[in-house]
Amino acid sequence: MRESSKSGRDSSQPVQGEKGVETSLDDIRAVIVSNRWIVVGVTLFVTLSAALYALFAQPVYLTGALVRFDGKEGDRALFMLHSQTFLEDIIRKEELLPLLFSDQWDSVHHSWASGKGEIPDPEKGAVVLAEKLIIKKRKDLFNLLFIGMEHPDPYAAADLINRVLIGLNEYVRKEALAKALLLQAYADRQLYIHDSTLADRFASLGEADAVRLSGKNGDRKAASEVSGFLRSQLILSSSLEARARLMAKKQESDDVIMRADIHADEFALKIYDMATAYEKNAKPGKSAVIVLGFIFGMFSGLCIAFVRGLKEGSSQGDFS
Repeated sequence: MRESSKSGRDSSQPVQGEKGVETSLDDIRAVIVSNRWIVVGVTLFVTLSAALYALFAQPVYLTGALVRFDGKEGDRALFMLHSQTFLEDIIRKEELLPLLFSDQWDSVHHSWASGKGEIPDPEKGAVVLAEKLIIKKRKDLFNLLFIGMEHPDPYAAADLINRVLIGLNEYVRKEALAKALLLQAYADRQLYIHDSTLADRFASLGEADAVRLSGKNGDRKAASEVSGFLRSQLILSSSLEARARLMAKKQESDDVIMRADIHADEFALKIYDMATAYEKNAKPGKSAVIVLGFIFGMFSGLCIAFVRGLKEGSSQGDFS
């Protein structure tokens, strides 16, 4: 008897649970139906607002170049892209402010448009350019970087990126060439001093040995010959090592000068794809904005409907 009563209670519990779930679903359905026009209205309002924003918002375009940086010159060039001093210099030299702030530039009268804020200077331009520059490594391509930016004018952005990269390569090339010329002049000067000193040392050793060889004792003569030979070998060995180091520095500077002359356009970086103006806006994505607006509108409408349902339920409970 106890087992039957216990099993009877256990079998009745799921039925009560199912009835509770059905009751809660009916309540939710009743709340949505009673406030359906609020849900529909809020959803339509938010969706239309998102659609208007997507249609009339100023589009921002993404453009950039595909670049490879190699060697220590490439590392130097990549570092200079983050340098405030370099960015100011290239903006001033290439007159990039009209491209960077194209929304404030009057291309017809070639002057800054009035009523559009403070006229930018190279210092401000360098800060804005550093913030807008996008440097990403291409995972699908070996050792290649995407250098680009988002800008309302894709043509101005493409021109800006290309001129910055070309100016960057030339900046690093001239810097490395100046250092190589100084190193070459230093190595040539040291080699001349070294060879002159070495010749003088051998001449003095020869005179000293000649004096010693003219002595009376034959043993002294043989010892002098041995000591003179050893000294000559030591001087020659150390001199050859020093000369080899100087020649290595001279060769290094010669290689840099040769590459700066022959591969001037690809000295610090190689541009595989120049930046071009793509007529595909990066943001806002119209379809994505509309879909997100619809989802957010429906969610907001349902939240308002449930809040109203709770308030109505509590007021009816208080009234009863």
